[in-house]
Amino acid sequence: MAHPSSKTQFTLDAAVAADKKIAIFNQTASSTDDEGGMNITEIYDAIQNSAAEYLPLSGDTMTGNILMDGNSIENIGTPSDSAGAINKNYGDTIYGAISDVNSNTTNIANNTTAIGNKADNTTVTEIDTNVNDLITLTGVSENSTNLGTFTGDVITDNSDIKVALQELETEIEASAGATVISSGNNANGYYRVWSDGFKEQWDHEAPASGGSTAQKKRTYPISFNATSSHTVVILGMNLQNVDNNQWINCDIKNASSFTMHHSQNICWYACGY
Repeated sequence: MAHPSSKTQFTLDAAVAADKKIAIFNQTASSTDDEGGMNITEIYDAIQNSAAEYLPLSGDTMTGNILMDGNSIENIGTPSDSAGAINKNYGDTIYGAISDVNSNTTNIANNTTAIGNKADNTTVTEIDTNVNDLITLTGVSENSTNLGTFTGDVITDNSDIKVALQELETEIEASAGATVISSGNNANGYYRVWSDGFKEQWDHEAPASGGSTAQKKRTYPISFNATSSHTVVILGMNLQNVDNNQWINCDIKNASSFTMHHSQNICWYACGY
């Protein structure tokens, strides 16, 4: 930029300070006398030389501290950078949130203490009564950790409940023996099956027809495992007439049936595996 060539008389309302080249100047009436004045070129050079010492309105980087001397910085925006300054409204909001947290924390602590004191000093009657009933059912005193001693040999002394029940169950199963697992009847008679596999079958029979040579086959209600694994017993119902030519005879048997001769009403019974 070219410097103006004409000269104009200026006076300075504020001259050079200790750390500034030029501060404020005002243009006054023109003068033909150059004494004590600065021409436009000198003013321009002074401004250019001191420009680096002032912060532009568009912003720049500070190289030193700013001492506000009790004055305020107004209209600061909401910070977005971790190192940015905050305005009063933002600070008040954060402070209020922190105060709320502190207040809630204090209330929780106070309530926790109150609940603890209440629990320490108050007995809930219903619960206490029910617990006492359960203690009575165990047969041992409060705060016991086992069932104490027993007079028999099955349950070990000072056992807990689970161990005592297991020992009792084991003893019962060992001494129970076989039990009936199924029973019933059909057109061929009645039957009963035991847990060890033993089978019982029975029924009654009218006399065989056709004389002493007539055979009558009886099929079992359920089959045995084999011919040799069972026994058949035949009982006459008219034993008082045995001397009057009343006879009973089992001729053939297998796993599923037997054949017999008889001249009176009889009951038969077969058992085995």
